[in-house]
Amino acid sequence: MKWTIPAKNNYREPSKFPYKPLLIIIALIFIFFIGYNILTLPQDKNFKEQLFHNGIIIPMMISFFIWTFTASALRIFFFDYHFSEYLTRYGMYEWKNWAIETLILLNYSSITPVPDLALKMQKLEGEAPISPNTPLIIKTSSDSVDESRLQKVMAQLLEPLKDSLVRGYYPFNTWLYVKGADESVCSELRNLFEILGLDKSRTGEIHFMDKCPDYGLINKWIDEGTWQNRLLVVIELHDEEHKDFFENASAFIFTADELLKNDDAPLYVLRTMDSNLYHLDKSGSAYLSAQQVQNEKIKRFWSSSLDKQAKFILFSEIDNAKTGVMADSRYELELVTGQSTDVQQWLILALAADAAKYGQGHQLIASSDSQKTHMGLVTTKYPGRWGEPYMFDPALYTLFTVGFLICPAAILLLTVIPEKAFSEMPILGWGLLFVGVVIGACIVSLFNSRFKNIQIEMGINYPR
Repeated sequence: MKWTIPAKNNYREPSKFPYKPLLIIIALIFIFFIGYNILTLPQDKNFKEQLFHNGIIIPMMISFFIWTFTASALRIFFFDYHFSEYLTRYGMYEWKNWAIETLILLNYSSITPVPDLALKMQKLEGEAPISPNTPLIIKTSSDSVDESRLQKVMAQLLEPLKDSLVRGYYPFNTWLYVKGADESVCSELRNLFEILGLDKSRTGEIHFMDKCPDYGLINKWIDEGTWQNRLLVVIELHDEEHKDFFENASAFIFTADELLKNDDAPLYVLRTMDSNLYHLDKSGSAYLSAQQVQNEKIKRFWSSSLDKQAKFILFSEIDNAKTGVMADSRYELELVTGQSTDVQQWLILALAADAAKYGQGHQLIASSDSQKTHMGLVTTKYPGRWGEPYMFDPALYTLFTVGFLICPAAILLLTVIPEKAFSEMPILGWGLLFVGVVIGACIVSLFNSRFKNIQIEMGINYPR
């Protein structure tokens, strides 16, 4: 699926059933048949029986046929509308449930040169410094000379998470990105797991990444599903050549619903959007119209690496979606850090998670790279699932349409045509049966053709 709102029903809405004209026609039919038969029938002992049959039964059958014929005709003419209306509802149901899928964030940790950065950027506890007055180096709590600076940062980062790492019967797996490092850092991380007291059998695989992942990793893990914890660690520290950027380190434990405990207070990261700049307005509008959460309860917007055009588009879509994000609740990380980096997109997620945890409503996050702009949502409440729309069954619709047309016509013919006519001319009965079958087959063929073509036109498949 894509961040495109499903096709809508463009067929004309059905006309109302013409009750009044039909009732007038039926009344005239009864008046005509009763009056005509009173004036023309012979006044003998069978007068009452013939008048009842010719003046009541026959016009009743004619009226019933006219009524059901009109209903069948309207059902034939407006099948396209009814079927398209159902596909519209079903397509929206599928799309919204795809959009509302989440990755459960069990626990997380982040370290920056500025303590409590999320609180300070929101001015809830002091104020965040503005670049170039921002400190750039993380202060580590360990003074050991036997550990590298990376080891100290990783230990400080993962210490708060150690009790959340092991859940269930399966080992947790780790995805590790350290800017400028090689695969040897995996050994350092595995040694750290031992220092933290984690059993070797529960630490699982460590996947080294030579490129910082974007929020597409969230969607990938949502689609894959999981039955074990996943640890994501992203770190960027100064080296001998590069010392002019804002150091930061973040770690996230994503888990499965089955592994949650009663005393857990998880956060939920919803499916993220990615779009190139050309389609950003449409994708952003679709993302905020998917009703993943109540838009008015989105209170903060955190961004990193957005250029001016992307900011303008997203700010506009945020306002159009009637979110609760005020102008002073849009936080650009570069104002603090001075420059954007790939790793900072994950720091944005940690800051948004802090804000959500502190009761600041749903959090919107966004970042850009050279090709795409990404946007996501963080919330403290499980968003749930959308209910499936009321089922429209084309087979039953066709059956009732044919039945409303053929059965009353057959009853009318049996009422009007004398019984001996069928015994004298057997071909008459077979001929009428053949005509009925042909008419029914034509209606079925028409509905079947429209059933297929409408699905192709709308790009939505019927579920059953």
